[in-house]
Amino acid sequence: MRVAPLRIVLWQGIFLPGCEWCELASVDDGWRIAGTVLAAVEGEPARIEYAIALDDDWSTREVTIDSQRGLDPRHERLRLTVDPEQRWYVERDTVGGSAAEEIAALRGLIDVDLGFSPMTNTLPIRRLAPAIGEAVDVTAAWVRFPELMLAPLSQRYIRLDERRYRYESRGGAFTAELVVDDLGLVITYEGGWRRIAG
Repeated sequence: MRVAPLRIVLWQGIFLPGCEWCELASVDDGWRIAGTVLAAVEGEPARIEYAIALDDDWSTREVTIDSQRGLDPRHERLRLTVDPEQRWYVERDTVGGSAAEEIAALRGLIDVDLGFSPMTNTLPIRRLAPAIGEAVDVTAAWVRFPELMLAPLSQRYIRLDERRYRYESRGGAFTAELVVDDLGLVITYEGGWRRIAG
């Protein structure tokens, strides 16, 4: 069923040359996000389509990713589901079909972080809604790109003012300033993305 989006944005990639179209929609049982990323990866064109289903508190319930690079006719498809006990299961398309397997290292995590999109920074910002001057720590289920491997990633968000956050990951090894809109969607991500329409 098609859901009317609440907001549509277009980001331009800086560290990952390309662009992303993303739609955010409010639905009866929470939120739905759908996006398409077109990028240059190691000299090849790449297309990544993704969808995220969230509860009304912005906690992740399901993620699907479909990725294709260059002339390779094969698509890499990944599906993550999170049960009520916060156990994460992954399914990857294979020649013989797909089977769900729990990723024990992700057990208890709430947020997903897609390494190819600024959209998922919105999830902890909206879910935790820190006060100005407050720092919040989370560990996200990180989908690394381009290999689409899964790992926990420690993160910190420090709210600097109404619309600015300092983002840190891996214990401060990586930092960037984020500016967001009224819905918590990124306008600028220092060194990463900038919104060009939306």
